[in-house]
Amino acid sequence: MSNNKTYKIIDFASADGKLYLSWGGWILCVSEEIGAVNLTHPVWRTVIDLPGLDTFPEYIQENDDPLDTLHEYTHENDENGSRYISKMVLSGSPTIKCDLVVMVIWGKKHQLGFSRPGDSSWSVMDTWDGSFSDILYHSRRLYAVDSTRRVVECDIHGPNPSQIQQVFSLPNVDDRLASFDKICYLVESFGKFLIARRHFAYRNTLSFDIVEIDLKDGSHKEIRHLWNKSLFLGFNASLCLHLSAWNVVKLKPNCIYFTDHFGQCVDSDMGVFCVQNMRMRVYPVDFRVLLLLHLYGLCLVFNSRISLHFWEFSHCSVVGVLETES
Repeated sequence: MSNNKTYKIIDFASADGKLYLSWGGWILCVSEEIGAVNLTHPVWRTVIDLPGLDTFPEYIQENDDPLDTLHEYTHENDENGSRYISKMVLSGSPTIKCDLVVMVIWGKKHQLGFSRPGDSSWSVMDTWDGSFSDILYHSRRLYAVDSTRRVVECDIHGPNPSQIQQVFSLPNVDDRLASFDKICYLVESFGKFLIARRHFAYRNTLSFDIVEIDLKDGSHKEIRHLWNKSLFLGFNASLCLHLSAWNVVKLKPNCIYFTDHFGQCVDSDMGVFCVQNMRMRVYPVDFRVLLLLHLYGLCLVFNSRISLHFWEFSHCSVVGVLETES
């Protein structure tokens, strides 16, 4: 963007109904028809094969779960049944020599899993009694938050990477929106952890609330102002962006930019929520909307027709939704 350059990527979309999840410039492509999974970089044209969906165990959902109800229509035609991936983060860039781990939330129980390039199957961590809604890789550890705002930690590079340890739990309080469905996001904000909770009614976003948590002493405080930062939340990796160094796309500070959590870039549940005054603007489908998925050094843009573009800029990453001229 700073160089006023755009790149249109042609024929990137698959014809078999693939789901795309983004992290750090890499796209996890999941074919829900044949179950193939790979990492690809749409500019470098690099493809890294990963174990298929059929290497996850298949579970029968025994109890009703609010997350499963919200996800139901997203995977209603999934031939792999309970096997699908809904969130993804990486431990680093595949182009850099490192212990690369692909970490995911998978299946109808929304449990954790991971694999490395060359593995024959996904390793699963299915001992948790709740459903995870977001994951974060920080300081060589995997963190995850469930629907009740409990946070767990996994030493993904250690001798027992499948071991889950709870490191934070928010006490139950009176909640005026207790009857509504909720999704929790875990965001790293310049060394601090935030839990942003999204309130739904009939799959439409009503509001958000944010707490800052301290994993060392278990304390927390409610956040009513993000100052010159904005959060970007949705079905891709969650992000906090400081807007003082640059703001070439005219983003609004102190806001939550949100996209549809369950659809594939074309649903209407996307917009901007102001943290300070709790006002929200929802972007309807008939608006031309750009969905920016955060990347390192690049900005991947889906418009309402799901064509792909790249805006080049330096040392910036962003995810969110922007209204543009039709």
